Amino acid sequence: MVAAQLEDGEFVSFSSSGLRDSLTNQGEVILDLDLEQQMIFLDISYSHMGNRLTELFLWAAMSNCRNLQCLNLESSQLTSVGSAHPIVALLTQEEYNLSTLIIADNPFDRRSMALLGGALGRNKSLESLTVSVNQQHLDHALSRLTQNYTLDEV
Repeated sequence: MVAAQLEDGEFVSFSSSGLRDSLTNQGEVILDLDLEQQMIFLDISYSHMGNRLTELFLWAAMSNCRNLQCLNLESSQLTSVGSAHPIVALLTQEEYNLSTLIIADNPFDRRSMALLGGALGRNKSLESLTVSVNQQHLDHALSRLTQNYTLDEV
């Protein structure tokens, strides 16, 4: 299940199977979240939607993420660069002010961690990061964090 909290405190949820059906129609994204408010918390943890569906969902949700404070992707089975791209956008584009990112227990590959590490180094809003991945990939990403002066907690 994917859950989000909106600015007015309302919670909305999407079933993983419903998203799987809605996100792809012969390769096209057909999901319109149709949310009138911005999300402040987005929880995709333990959804097991995988790389492509998570990537498509995040791209579809971007217009409602301008006030997103926390993104939880813990144990979402993310491995590839494709799934890292929307996360990088949330970390590097000025219209987003993500303060908490949880990407623990995802088997990201070296390229994904390098991409995320570079984004973390440029980010100006992140205060808390929770990550646990293959140690050699983590070392590579964390070497970039020395450039980030906003992180209070890793």
